[in-house]
Order: sequence, then structure tokens, then C-alpha cells
Amino acid sequence: MNIEKINSWLSLIANAGVLIGIVFLAIELQQNTNVARVTEYRENIQDLADWRSDIASDTELSIIWLAYSSLEMEQLDQVQISRLDLLLLNLLGSYENAYYANSLGIIEDSDWNRFLNGMCNALDRLYINFPERNGTLPGTLTEEFQGYILSNC
Repeated sequence: MNIEKINSWLSLIANAGVLIGIVFLAIELQQNTNVARVTEYRENIQDLADWRSDIASDTELSIIWLAYSSLEMEQLDQVQISRLDLLLLNLLGSYENAYYANSLGIIEDSDWNRFLNGMCNALDRLYINFPERNGTLPGTLTEEFQGYILSNC
């Protein structure tokens, strides 16, 4: 009888240990998720900051971006327009990364809305400067992301 009591207590202690372990794992998982969210958000913000830094540190890119931003595209030659295309592709690529991070639950909706607003502003400018592209985006973006942009901006 004494051995049955000991077994019952050991079983209870083992079950409590398993329960404590599960709670500990849940807490660790939540902390890791938070770290992943912060890291992904920071990386996307850094991509955009690097993109702006590239423009700010290169006089030619600054001239191109100024003409694009002020809707004075007639000032640009074909080479400058090609460089602008690459700039815009990099910008949209950064937003695409943020989109997929949001769709995977890594970036929360409130953070994604910041990216969405910036992306829609860039897209408005794109269509004003290149009216022939209205409703189309560069082919290097995934179809899913293009569909999302075209229906949400």
C-alpha cells in the first residue's frame, strides 16, 4: 500500500513537471515569436532606409528621384528612366517582403498598414509618371503580391 501511495505521488509530480515544461515552452515560443517579429520589422525598415540612403548619397539618383517625385519626368533621359525603374523595383521588392512577412503573421497588421500606405503612395506616383502602366506592375513581383497591390491601393 505504501508503494502505491509513492507511485501516485511520483506520477502526480511527473505530470506536474510535464505541465510546467509545456508552460515553459509556450512562454519561450511567444518570446521567440516576438523576437522574430521585431527582427523582420526592423529588417524591412532597414531595407527602406538603405534604399533612401542610396538615393541621398548618389547625386544622379537624387536628381532622378526629384524629377520623379515632382512629376517632371520629361527632364530624364532613357538611361535615367532605366535607373528609376530599378529604384522602383527595389522599393516594391521591400514592400513585397513586408507583405509576405505580414501574411505569415510575422509582421502584425498595424505595422503592415505603415508599409501599405507607403507602397500605395509610391504606386500612385508610378501611375501618374507612367500612365501606360496604370494597372500593371513590374513582372518580377509575384502574382499574389501584384493582385494584392492592385486591389488595395
